[in-house]
Amino acid sequence: NTPVLVNCIQGYVYDAAGAVPLRGWTVTLARATGAATTTVSNGAGQYRFDNLAPGVYKVWVTLPPGWRAISPQPATIDVAPAAECALVDFWSEWVREDHASVPTPPR
Repeated sequence: NTPVLVNCIQGYVYDAAGAVPLRGWTVTLARATGAATTTVSNGAGQYRFDNLAPGVYKVWVTLPPGWRAISPQPATIDVAPAAECALVDFWSEWVREDHASVPTPPR
């Protein structure tokens, strides 16, 4: 049996607190040429880009206000025909916006 080869990138977007999937987050994929496309993570936090031409891509998640990336962003992936998609997961954490802890600037 010859394996079916695919050119794709997929993964999940997670909240680092409890590995909770994050749905509705925008994930962007860009080629070295600058051409970009986006998708949104589904209810399980999953995203996927299919039918990619071989080459180098950057992929990243857009962080909503109050969130900080834990996983490297952007991730650089060299896409080539393979038996499985390249896997890139994104982990983020909620950063408490506590303005009381920010020092007051001197006058």
